[in-house]
Amino acid sequence: MRGVIRFLWAKKLSAADIHRELCAVYGTNIMSEGVVRQWVRFFKDGRTNIHDESRSGRPSVVSPDLIKKIDEKIRLLRDFTITQLSEHLPNISRTLLYETVTGKSGYRKFCARWVPEMLTEIHKTSRMGAALKFLSQYHTGGEDFLNRILGLCFCTITCALTLLPDLAPSDFHLFTAMKKWLGGQHFADDEELKNAVTHWLKSQAAALYAEGIGKWVKRYDKCLNNGGDYVEK
Repeated sequence: MRGVIRFLWAKKLSAADIHRELCAVYGTNIMSEGVVRQWVRFFKDGRTNIHDESRSGRPSVVSPDLIKKIDEKIRLLRDFTITQLSEHLPNISRTLLYETVTGKSGYRKFCARWVPEMLTEIHKTSRMGAALKFLSQYHTGGEDFLNRILGLCFCTITCALTLLPDLAPSDFHLFTAMKKWLGGQHFADDEELKNAVTHWLKSQAAALYAEGIGKWVKRYDKCLNNGGDYVEK
C-alpha cells in the first residue's frame, strides 16, 4: 500500500484522492485517510523507503496469541468487517489487523465472508466428491430424499466440503433470514437466546428450507463445473 501511495503521490494526486483510489480497488477497510496523509507527508519530506524502520528490542505486536484470537473470531463469524474486529481488539490498528488476517492467517474476503486463501487439490477433490454424492442422491432419491433433508435443521447439517461457507446452507441461506429476525431484539442471557432461536427454526415454513436446498443444489453443480473451486453465488 505504501508503494502505491508513493506512486500516486508522484503522479501529483492529493492524499484524499489517493485514499479514494485505494478504497475503490482494495475496499474501504484497507487504510484510513489519516495514515495515507501521514505517508504523503513522509514522501514530501524526502523519504524513499516504504518499509518500517527497524527498532532494536522492539517486541512484535503480532504475536501467536493474537493470530490465534483473530482466527477464532473468523471461524465464529465469517462475515465480519475489519472495523468490527477492531472493536474487539482496540489496541491494534485496522491496518495491522488487515495485514494479519490476509498475510499471517492467509484469509481473503469471498462472497462477503472470510475463507482460507487457497484450496489445495486435495480440498478440491474432496469437495467434488461430496458434491457428486449429494447430487446423485438428490436426483435419484426424489421426494424421500427431500423430506429427509427437510427433517433436519440446517444448523445441524454438516457440510462435508471442509465446512466452507460457500457450500454450507446455514451460512449462505439460513443465517441471512435469522439475522434479520434477530435485529433489534435483546435477550437476558444465552439460554433465552438459544430457546428463541430454536423456536424460530421450528416455526419456519418448509418453503424456507426447500428454497435453501434449491440453492444448495445449484452451488454443488457450480462447484463441479469449477473443478472444486469456490462458488460465490
